[in-house]
Amino acid sequence: LAVPSFLDPEWRYAGDAEGLRRAVFVGHDGAMPNWGLHIKYKDIDAVAAYIGEAMSAAETVEAAQ
Repeated sequence: LAVPSFLDPEWRYAGDAEGLRRAVFVGHDGAMPNWGLHIKYKDIDAVAAYIGEAMSAAETVEAAQ
């Protein structure tokens, strides 16, 4: 199973903050573990925010090229 790139603008959760939080919470088809029962909600939000910021930064760099 190929793991998708968080930086791909065609990625399923690109621009979908709530979907991204949900994906971190429930995991992804064996490629990412279910974190919802292991870390606090604020930490799930922090992970989702970090990924969202990385995607935005990659889009900015791409646009500048």
